[in-house]
Order: sequence, then structure tokens, then C-alpha cells
Amino acid sequence: MRDEKKLSIAALSQTLPDRQQVADAFEDIQNGEKLSPLFVQMYRLLQTFFAACTEVGATGSIVCRP
Repeated sequence: MRDEKKLSIAALSQTLPDRQQVADAFEDIQNGEKLSPLFVQMYRLLQTFFAACTEVGATGSIVCRP
């Protein structure tokens, strides 16, 4: 049986909050504030995306637009 290694790459293109907005959201969590539904949805999307990549042995990447 041949031992073949396959490179799998998955990419996600999505409008995401910028770095400062993410930092602010985590600060809000620490202060006991509720997060916006948009942030929660983005977090779940990313979590699910990377979990699925790990499951199938793919390398997930996020493409950020300037």
C-alpha cells in the first residue's frame, strides 16, 4: 500500500471585525457584558471552520482584506 500525503487547504473569506473590535469584545466579556450577536456568530463560524479543517486534516486559513 502506498503512503501518500495529501495537502488540503481550506480558505474562508468573510467580513470580520478588525483586531481592535475583537480585543474590545474580549474586554467586554471580562467585564461581564453581553456580546453582539454578530460577534458571537463570527466566533462560532471560525470555531466550526477550524474544527472541520482539523477533522479532515486540512490547513485552515483566513484571508484578510486590507
